[in-house]
Amino acid sequence: MTTHVIRTMSDREVLDAAGRLVADERAVTADLLALLGELDARRRYLSEGCSSLFTYCTQVLHLSEHAAYHRIEAARAARRCPVILQLVRDGSVTLTGDRFDDFVGTETDAWREGHGPRSWVLRRYN
Repeated sequence: MTTHVIRTMSDREVLDAAGRLVADERAVTADLLALLGELDARRRYLSEGCSSLFTYCTQVLHLSEHAAYHRIEAARAARRCPVILQLVRDGSVTLTGDRFDDFVGTETDAWREGHGPRSWVLRRYN
């Protein structure tokens, strides 16, 4: 979408497009987390000449250190608790506002404790 096209849009079209793009961004982020989790599990970054997933993310994918750190932590948590991907996708949790770095639970733990996954993840790890 170019700035020329945006300038010709009505106010409603701009608002609707912004909402769609935010939803698309969350979906893409969830997909990226799933892929990073799989790359980590397979250790595929090694074949790309990187000693760690962090190095792969910063040097090959050109993510900032901050972005790489948060995505790796969320990806690792999502490998153990896949519902995190849905929570990212629907906007219930975010990579910058929610902590995943100490996450050690599983999706089963969330239901066993009688909590929905979002409240369990946030209560336990924030």
